[in-house]
Amino acid sequence: MTFEEFMYYLDAYGASFEHWPRELRGAAKAFLVASPAAVAARAETARLDALLDRLKLVPDAGREARVKARARSLAAGPSRRALARFTLSAGAASLWSRAAVLAFVAVLGVVTGALTFESPPLETAAIDVSQLHADDSPFEVAGL
Repeated sequence: MTFEEFMYYLDAYGASFEHWPRELRGAAKAFLVASPAAVAARAETARLDALLDRLKLVPDAGREARVKARARSLAAGPSRRALARFTLSAGAASLWSRAAVLAFVAVLGVVTGALTFESPPLETAAIDVSQLHADDSPFEVAGL
């Protein structure tokens, strides 16, 4: 067992070897005898385990009642106030906001189409091949 494997299993199962899988316990105990760093890591994990064991979870007394009340309200269907908000949002206010967005997009399209963009001319680099081999030496390619 390597130190990294020992640390992985220590993080996964805790300091008590009773919580480790049976097939790993023997190798872990042998590694613990051979490695002082493993002893220190196990002691640190044992302190963390002790702190976690002292934590007490307190159940929320009103949670069950709130969940049941919410389930009843969902089963009853939408309220009149929720329906009124839905009809208002699906009515005239929604229509005007959609019309405003469409008008804005149309104006933006007209303005963009009216503008003319002139791009600067591309400068092309002309290469004179005759100047590359001005010394008139034979041009050879190796292997051909």
